[in-house]
Amino acid sequence: MTELTFESIDNTVLDTLRPASKSYWILVALLMIGVLTGAGCWVYQIFVGIGVGGQNNPVHWGTYLVNFVFWVGIAHSGTLISAVLHLLRAGWRNPIARAAETMTIFAVCTAGLFPFIHLGRVWLVFYMLPVPNPRTLWPNFTSPLMFDVVAISTYLIVSTLFWYTGMLPDLATIRDRAGGTRKKIFHILSMGWTGAHEQWRHYARGYLFFAALATPLVISVHSVVSWDFALGVVPGWHTTIFAPYFVAGAIHSGLAMVLTLMIPLRKIFSFEKFITIHVLESVAKTIVFTGLIVGFAYGTELFIAWYSHNTVEMETFRWRIFGDYSLEYWIMVICNSLVPLLFLFRKIRSSVYWLFGLSLLINVGMWFERFVIIIGSVAHDFLPYAWGLYWPTFVEWGIMLGSFSLFFFLFVLFVKHLPSLSMTEMKETLHQAETGKIGGSPVLQPQALSAQRVPEIIPVPDRPVSILGLFKSDVEAASAIRGLKNSPWSFKRVHSPIPSPAIMEALHLKKSRVGWFTLAGGMMGFLTGIALAVFSATRWNLIVGGKPVVAWVPFFIVGFEFTVLFAVFGNVVGLLTQTGLPQWDLPAGYDPGCSADCFGVLAACDSGQQVELSRFFLNHGAKVNHFQ
Repeated sequence: MTELTFESIDNTVLDTLRPASKSYWILVALLMIGVLTGAGCWVYQIFVGIGVGGQNNPVHWGTYLVNFVFWVGIAHSGTLISAVLHLLRAGWRNPIARAAETMTIFAVCTAGLFPFIHLGRVWLVFYMLPVPNPRTLWPNFTSPLMFDVVAISTYLIVSTLFWYTGMLPDLATIRDRAGGTRKKIFHILSMGWTGAHEQWRHYARGYLFFAALATPLVISVHSVVSWDFALGVVPGWHTTIFAPYFVAGAIHSGLAMVLTLMIPLRKIFSFEKFITIHVLESVAKTIVFTGLIVGFAYGTELFIAWYSHNTVEMETFRWRIFGDYSLEYWIMVICNSLVPLLFLFRKIRSSVYWLFGLSLLINVGMWFERFVIIIGSVAHDFLPYAWGLYWPTFVEWGIMLGSFSLFFFLFVLFVKHLPSLSMTEMKETLHQAETGKIGGSPVLQPQALSAQRVPEIIPVPDRPVSILGLFKSDVEAASAIRGLKNSPWSFKRVHSPIPSPAIMEALHLKKSRVGWFTLAGGMMGFLTGIALAVFSATRWNLIVGGKPVVAWVPFFIVGFEFTVLFAVFGNVVGLLTQTGLPQWDLPAGYDPGCSADCFGVLAACDSGQQVELSRFFLNHGAKVNHFQ
C-alpha cells in the first residue's frame, strides 16, 4: 500500500475503461456465439418439446436443475465477500468485492433462466406469480418451489441494489474524468453524487444496513434451494443436513469461481498492487475451511445412512459409490474435499498457477456434486423396477454451454465498461493504513492568519462569495472546519472522495435517520409476505390432507424474504430522500478533484472578506477556488 496514492488508484482503474483491443472483441464474439448456441437449443426445445432432453421416467430433473443449483451456489460468494466480510472488517475483501458482487448478479440471472427452460411452455410462467388470472389459480406458498421464486427474486433485487449503491462514488469519479457523451451517461448513472458530507453520513449508514440485510440471505437462499430436495421423501434427499450442506457447498464453489475470475483479471489489468498474493491466499484459506465442511457433510451422509439401518438409504449411497454414477461421485469427493487441502501448503496457495488450476477443479467437482445429488437419488429410488439412468442430450449440453457463455459474456462486458475494482474502498484501505502508521489522525489546531500570497481577486460589491479550499489531507480539512466555526465566515459543506472520520468528528453530525426507513420497510414487508401467503391459501383452498390451510412455518419463510426485500426498499428510499439524490445539476462550488484525491471545504463570506478567507484556507494548506 505504501506505493499507492489516491491518484494512482484512480488512474489504474480508469485505464481499464479505455477503448478495447481487437483481441477483446474477438473474445466477446466467441462468447456471443456460445450464447446464441444455447439460445438456439432452447428455441429448438420450445418448438419440438421438452422430450428432446434426456429426462425420462424416473429422472424428471436433469441438468437444467443441476445448472440451476450450481449457478445459485456460484452467486453466494459475492454476498459473503461484499456483506459478511464487510461486517467482519476483513480488509482483504476490498480489492475483490466489486467483481464478486458483479459475479453474484450475473450468476443469479443465469440461474434464473433454468426454471424457465425446464418449464417447457415458458409463456405460462405467469401462473406461478401471485397475480389474478383467468383460471383463478394462486401460488401454493407451502411448496418449496414457491420459496425458490420468492428467495431468488429477493436475492437478485437486493444484490443488484447493493452493487449499484456501492458503485455510486466510483461512477462520479468516472463522470468527473470523462467528456462528451460518456460524461453525460455517467452523470446520469452517478445520480449527481458529489461526496458531500451529508451524502457520506447517510451513505455509510445505508451501506451498513445493506450488508446486514444481505448477510442472512447467504444462509436463507441456498437453504431454500436445498429444501426443494429435503422436503421430498426421495432417499438421499430427505435429511436435515441439506441446508448447511448446501450453504457450505455454495460458498465453496463461489470462492473457487472468484479465484477463476480474479487471477486472469489481475494479470490482464495489472491489478497486482491491489489483488495481492495475500488476498488470493486469504480466499484459498477460506476455501480450505469450506472444503472441510463439505467433506464432513459427505461423511455425515454416509454415517446417517449406515446408522439408520434403513435399507433403501443404505442401498442409495452404496449405488452412488459403486454404481453407474460412481465416477461422478469420486470426482465430486476428490475435487471438493481433497483438492482444497493442497492450499494448506503455502507454496501452492501462493502460486497463481496452482490457485487457478485448483479453482477450476473445485468448480468441476461442485458441478458433479449437484449432478450426483439430483440425478443419483431419483435414478435409484424405492422401487427396483422403476430404476433408470440419465445422461444429457446435445440440446442440454448446448444450453449448458450457452449458460456458461452468457455468464462470462456479461462479466467480460462489465470489466471493460464499468469499474471492476472499487476505487473508493481501495482509497479507504490506503487511508486507514496511512492513519494507522502514524498512530491515528492528529488533530490540527486552527492556525493564525498570516500574510501569505493570495490569488488575485476581483471584488464584487455587496454580493456574498463562496470560496472552496482544496486539501490533500482530511486532517487539514477537519482543522479548517474547526477554525471556520470560530470565524465570521459561514461553513457551507465539504466534499471528499472517501468518508472521513476526522471530518465527521469536526462537523459533530447527528446520527443518520436512514435506519428508520429500513425498519419501517422491514415491518411492512413481513406483514405483506404473511398477508399474501394467507390470502393465496384461503383464496384457492387446496386439499392438504388434514393439515392446516394457513401453515405458519412455511408462511414465515415467505414473510422473512419479504422482510429483507422491503427493508432494502426502505433503505433505498431513506438514502435517496436523506442525501437529496438524484440531483441532475451539480451544486455550485463543486470541484471534480473532490472525487479524486482532494477534500474540498466550501465557505461563504461577504465580498470584502475574500482576502481574509482565502488566506485562512492557504494557511491550512489548501488550494483556493472562488465562486460567485
